[in-house]
Amino acid sequence: MEDNKNILERWFEFREEELESGLTKEDKNYMYDFERCTNTILEIVNGEIYNSVRKELDKLEEQILRSMEHFNKKYYIAGFMDALEMLLKI
Repeated sequence: MEDNKNILERWFEFREEELESGLTKEDKNYMYDFERCTNTILEIVNGEIYNSVRKELDKLEEQILRSMEHFNKKYYIAGFMDALEMLLKI
C-alpha cells in the first residue's frame, strides 16, 4: 500500500505541473485574483497598519492555497485509488 501511495504522490506532482501549464480560458475564469483583492483592501488601509495588514493578507493567501492543494491532492488520490480498486475487481 505504501508503494502505491508513493506512486500516486509522484503521479499527482506530474499531473499538477502538467495541468498548471495547460490552463484554458475557462480555467482562468475560475482562478481567484488574490493580488487584486489585496490591492483593493490595502487602498483603504491607514499607513500605520499597512505593513501588518499586507503581511496578514499574504499569510491568508498562502493558507488558502495550501488548503486547496491539500484537499485537491487528497481527493484526487482517493479517487484514483477507488478507480484502481474497481478495475482490479473486474
